[in-house]
Amino acid sequence: MNRLVRILLCLVCLWASLSANADNSISADSVRTLRPVTSTYSVEYGAASTLDTYLSPLRYQGSTITLSGSWLKAMRQNPQRLIMAFDASIGLESQLSPARNSRLYDFSLDFSWSMMYRWRPIEHFQVGAGGGAALNIGALYLARNSNNPVSARASVDVTANAMASYSLHIGRLPVRLIDRVSIPMVGAFFSPEYGETYYEIYLGNYAGLAHCGWWGNHFRIDNLLAADISLGTVALRVGYHLDFSSGKVHDIVTRHTTHSLVIGLTHDSLNITGLDKSQNIIPAIY
Repeated sequence: MNRLVRILLCLVCLWASLSANADNSISADSVRTLRPVTSTYSVEYGAASTLDTYLSPLRYQGSTITLSGSWLKAMRQNPQRLIMAFDASIGLESQLSPARNSRLYDFSLDFSWSMMYRWRPIEHFQVGAGGGAALNIGALYLARNSNNPVSARASVDVTANAMASYSLHIGRLPVRLIDRVSIPMVGAFFSPEYGETYYEIYLGNYAGLAHCGWWGNHFRIDNLLAADISLGTVALRVGYHLDFSSGKVHDIVTRHTTHSLVIGLTHDSLNITGLDKSQNIIPAIY
């Protein structure tokens, strides 16, 4: 009888221990860290200016239109401090010569990823700084040229990135001001020799096509200043985008500038499977 009582007491103690562990596990799982993705889809339209002495000594001017997307998210490791961003855009430009008798077309694709460390010096104000990588490919087409009508471009860069945001109210309307800047620090880019045709490259003349890029021969600054006006579950983005780049190699000088008005929509998306559980939500932008 005593042995049976001891066995029952052991079983009761074991059940109580397992129940406590299960309760602790449920309690730990009940509070999850959720990291919403701040997504922005924009249309940009504005003025463009291009100088590429491989094609022409003249500066062309015209208009630009760009479709862009941006996705920001707090990182799994230290989400309170680390955020990552992925940006992509596709652009098309149409420009005329000073005499308006020839037209230049510019097509471009841009992709970038960055990681930033952020601070909140004061309430509603956030700043971040870090680095990333960027890929740019594109081509200029000048129909007036017969031998060399196209100038291709391609670059891969390590970038320095910074961001600042400030949340305020205009009346009862929540507004978030954002400034994002990206500058390549070092990288590699493509450029042929002055006067070298792409047919020569096709025949096997690959020497001197890749170059190490730095601020002296390959500079770019990409700056977006915008206001996100809350409309409930989404926000209307209105902003200004400056993109300036310059280069000089093999006596080929390039200058490219765009000034664009930005109109887009921003929203935060979450993947929530357990609505009965409490969540610790850490956004990419406070």
